[in-house]
Amino acid sequence: MKKVVLDASVILKWFIEEEDSDRALKIRDLYVQGKIGLSLPVLVLFELGNTLLKHPSMTLKDSETAFQALLDLGMEFRSFVEVELLKSAFKISRDST
Repeated sequence: MKKVVLDASVILKWFIEEEDSDRALKIRDLYVQGKIGLSLPVLVLFELGNTLLKHPSMTLKDSETAFQALLDLGMEFRSFVEVELLKSAFKISRDST
């Protein structure tokens, strides 16, 4: 199964309507359907928690619900210390900007 590494900006689009939210939601749906695997840096949890709590469109209850929904998806969280994987993630990030 193909495994995809996501950053916080993509996952945030699952909960807050932004440009390209439709594309981000397609990735989430593919994961839920078991068509792809997701692997996320542990840092994503901190980034998303902070953003959800501070975003002006989110109430405290909304942010708690969104964060719990994220955890309920059962995604793999990793500490990406593998050099080649870090290089690959950096290249993908650079190429998408």
